[in-house]
Amino acid sequence: MHALLIILAAFSLASVPGPVQDDADEILAQLSKVRLDKNQIHHIRDITIRRDVISISFNRGTIAFLEPIGGRVTGAVFVGSGEILVIPPDPIEKRQLNGFTGSPILNERFTAAMFRFTDDMYAEILEQSRGRAQEEVRAQDLESLLPWEQNIGDRSRLLNYRLLTDLLGSSADRFFFAEIQGEKLGWFDAIYDQMMAEEVAIVGARSPSLPTSQVWASFNRRSEARDPEAVDHEDPSIVDALRYEIDTTIRPDTVLEARADITVRARTDGERVLTFDLTRTLRVTEVLVNGLPAKFYQHALVPDSDAYQGFDSFVVVLPGPMRKDEEFRIRSRYTGRVLEPRGEGIYFISERSLWYPNVGMHDPATFDLTFHYPVGHSLIATGDDVERWEDAAMGHSRWTTRGEFFVAGFNYGDFTIEQRDTGSVPLSISLHNEIETALRNRVAQRAFELEESIRAASTLSAGGRRRGVLMPVSPSSEGRSVPREYEAFSTLGMSERVLDEIGSSLDFFAEAFGPYPYGRLVVSQFPVPFSQGWPSLLYISTFSFMTPEQWDRLGLTQAPSDVLDTEFVRAHEVAHQWFGNMVSWHSYRDQWIMEALANYAGAMYLEEKHGADAFRNILDQATERLLTATGEGRTHDDNGPLWLGYRLSTTKVPNGYVETVYHKGTLVVHMLRMLMRDPETSSDERFLAMVRHFLEEFQGRAASTFDLKNIAESHMTDRMDVSGEGTLDWFFDQWVFGTGVPEYELTYSLDGGGSRVTASGRVQPANLPDFIVPVPLYARTGAALTYLGDVVVEGEGAEFFFALDSRPDELVLDPYHAVLRRGD
Repeated sequence: MHALLIILAAFSLASVPGPVQDDADEILAQLSKVRLDKNQIHHIRDITIRRDVISISFNRGTIAFLEPIGGRVTGAVFVGSGEILVIPPDPIEKRQLNGFTGSPILNERFTAAMFRFTDDMYAEILEQSRGRAQEEVRAQDLESLLPWEQNIGDRSRLLNYRLLTDLLGSSADRFFFAEIQGEKLGWFDAIYDQMMAEEVAIVGARSPSLPTSQVWASFNRRSEARDPEAVDHEDPSIVDALRYEIDTTIRPDTVLEARADITVRARTDGERVLTFDLTRTLRVTEVLVNGLPAKFYQHALVPDSDAYQGFDSFVVVLPGPMRKDEEFRIRSRYTGRVLEPRGEGIYFISERSLWYPNVGMHDPATFDLTFHYPVGHSLIATGDDVERWEDAAMGHSRWTTRGEFFVAGFNYGDFTIEQRDTGSVPLSISLHNEIETALRNRVAQRAFELEESIRAASTLSAGGRRRGVLMPVSPSSEGRSVPREYEAFSTLGMSERVLDEIGSSLDFFAEAFGPYPYGRLVVSQFPVPFSQGWPSLLYISTFSFMTPEQWDRLGLTQAPSDVLDTEFVRAHEVAHQWFGNMVSWHSYRDQWIMEALANYAGAMYLEEKHGADAFRNILDQATERLLTATGEGRTHDDNGPLWLGYRLSTTKVPNGYVETVYHKGTLVVHMLRMLMRDPETSSDERFLAMVRHFLEEFQGRAASTFDLKNIAESHMTDRMDVSGEGTLDWFFDQWVFGTGVPEYELTYSLDGGGSRVTASGRVQPANLPDFIVPVPLYARTGAALTYLGDVVVEGEGAEFFFALDSRPDELVLDPYHAVLRRGD
């Protein structure tokens, strides 16, 4: 032990880092077994390093650097007393940080930390140490480092590919990662990565009680955060995907074997490591770059292990540095499972966007898809069905896209496929020939429950003379006579009704928003409780085919209250052909746009088909869901603004994304529509023109929240310019970038008579005095409502005065719910 301490206590300054070895295998081998450098252990004090808004102070303690990788130091471990200070640059992130830590500013003392980096932290620490009296490293300090010696490689293993990118690339000084043990907050990560669109992030680490990481804060670096609109289309991708050619074989055992040829164009110079998204269950076996073998790496698949969370990707090392605008072709072969059996000939595609290697769902490209699968099964996919044939025991089909798609997908199984080419858009529907296992089990369970009820009733009717215990009957469907019940839940007879409704919604959306963007639409039954709209392909849940009576027969508690609910779901997914597929979202912060527009489009379709009551019911339910308490006295609206996207879902509010984005997003679009509506004629032409403008402007591209704002501003009316600045800043700041649902109180008097009546009064906010909202005021006479004007409420309230031609029965505030608010 004494000899070990003498070795560890040696103090020396390493030479200036030299060029890294140009061998990816060797670099990764060193990264995977990296250890503390026993010649680089120092006692330090009063040293501070800064990475943008992250400031880390080492008050006093021992730091041990890691062994160099090709001459470059990439990490360190610190034990002692330190402090980290992070001040988010915007109120949204301060609010989020406060929700996780109890403070809008991260100011935390720590006792230990691990660092991985490709920047100059090593040289910076040594430089600040020079000229100061060196203190001897104590034995107890060294002992505190020994546990790190044993697990430093495992703790940072998932960072190896990120480090490799910089070590092989032409750029440096761009990655910094700190895993910190706070005195009060426990373990968390502080990250500054210049290859990310949002360079700074604070992330709560996983633990047994928190199985998923929590993003406490994420934002642009300080120089960009001052003007988020200026960087709203920032894209750190180093390549642009141009074309995917994918040849896929589905074996009889449902294992997928595939070859993907991807043509990409370099967007920058000097990079050598490319990352492709691909589900972890598919294992890459070969990669060629321009026909020559290339090195590739994929994290080991460790089933049910927390150590392998969140890495559905693999990396490819190019043989040399890329040159900007250079095009090259990357071929990868891979195999594995993405098909989960859900019944005889029924499969769930578990990875609808990660079943092929891709550089991201927001980079559109052309697709050429070829499939091979056992005869007796069918396959449908995105794009146009250009070729089908059979040979031996295999069926084959080829699908190509007209223009660029953001994503491609398929569905597979024992289907009956029905075509309809008589409408404005050619339609086909694929229906399961059998009943899903879960549905069969539920039918058998219901039969068992019914039999038990009958037996219990017969026992009671015997006046209690029958005693003893009823023997349980297995709910299994084996050997039970329930074929008529199964038949009642077959979807084969439902195609006409579903196609009629989908065709009707397609016609409505095409008239409202512009032509359907693809050549045809394929509707495919899907054995899960949710639906999804891919370009030219709808995955429609089996439950969406059912009537409320069928839901009731199954005894399902989440049954739709009305047949319109399932019709609404289908309309929403059809609308995604325009919102999400024709135009995509740029980042997670902008995804709300597509869900909100698709949801609202579905509501408009029901309004057109079933009337105002059906439409109003959707908005009322959205308001109710948004204002539902999530716990601790908070509502879903309190959980965070729309702009947070998926980060609205947390361990405390796991359904936060759905409850806010779908419901508040729908109400925000409704408010825009009402602001643009002509109050005299109730015409929606300005709103529809705005939506069409948005779709035309960004067709085939990814749009941001600021893009939507700018398009909406170009269609503003005078009544929308409530701030007098000619912008919709007031609207988006409150409803998209902020939280809060106002409540108003109306007081008024009616004076005079005959044709000389005056209405005066005040609209008073019961909460949120900082909100500025134009609230419409109406006069009601009998059943008729007459629009008087908007009362712009802010601060302590607003007074109004209107001259009327006759005395109304009463004044009514916002009877059509044009404003998201509390109360009637």
